[in-house]
Amino acid sequence: MNRIIFHHQLVNSPKYRFQMTLPKKVSISDWTHNNKKLAAPKLITFDAYNTLYCSTIPVIEQYSLIASKYNIIEDSNELVKRFSPIFKRLTTKYPNYGKYSNITADQWWAYLITELFQPHSVSQEMISEILRRFKTNKSYTAYPDVIEFIKSIKLKYPNAIIGIVSNTDPAVYDLLKSLELFEFFTPYTYFSYDLDLSKPDIKIFNYVIEDVLKRNPGLINGTVTKENFLKDCWHIGDEMKKDMLAAEKAGWNGILVDRLDRNGFLDSISSRSDMTEHDLQLDKIDQHAKQIWEVCRDRNEFVQLNDRTFVVPNIRVVKSMFLSE
Repeated sequence: MNRIIFHHQLVNSPKYRFQMTLPKKVSISDWTHNNKKLAAPKLITFDAYNTLYCSTIPVIEQYSLIASKYNIIEDSNELVKRFSPIFKRLTTKYPNYGKYSNITADQWWAYLITELFQPHSVSQEMISEILRRFKTNKSYTAYPDVIEFIKSIKLKYPNAIIGIVSNTDPAVYDLLKSLELFEFFTPYTYFSYDLDLSKPDIKIFNYVIEDVLKRNPGLINGTVTKENFLKDCWHIGDEMKKDMLAAEKAGWNGILVDRLDRNGFLDSISSRSDMTEHDLQLDKIDQHAKQIWEVCRDRNEFVQLNDRTFVVPNIRVVKSMFLSE
């Protein structure tokens, strides 16, 4: 794992209206006191899982609870160990949740569930109950700062476009509706399953820009070039490589929402190390929304890494970065 080192540089940009040495930790109180504010956003997209919403209790615990109803008792720690290699193997065998392998995404997950609980015989009824649960607000809950942020941004900047860019399968549609989030993002929903594009490939960000401009041709005119438009595009997500750094590489601004400071920026300003795919997979299935929110909700500092990338502990901080008076 390569340690990421950000060199110090001096920024004096009219967009941010201040001068500072970077990277630097900034408290929202100092930000507001010094009348700092990010420019009006033209486009803001979010990652989905673990950015907009989180599992109510760890995913594997939910699997185990349902399995116990069918007299299948397995140690959750053992299931966690099995999950990542099974997920990886199925992703290799049936890419993009089986889209071009003559199976549905639900069937893809059924294969995973069946293999996860081997040697037990898993009934179709148990599989169906697990699949139904993970399309509803029984399995996930929206973070409290998400809708609050979107409503505030739209009130201040009604022309700002809000969307989602996420590596996910079709179940996300039902889940977003169950969480009462879908209405805030439609029609600007960009999912890897639908597009055959995924983060961190910048092609997915380029696709989003082309689609947004096609839907809104007036965004580019005699005074606003595409390059200028990109300067006011933002992507917010929980993974450093797939979200923050990918957005930056695509010419956008990137915000890493690290609610538990797993990457280390918020405590030490520099990254501990880039998490491996295995680490990230385990991280994703070991989330507990209430506990995470209790840790991150009152943190009010962020780290600016350069003029286009930031690390924040929650989305309330992002709101203050845009809307502080």
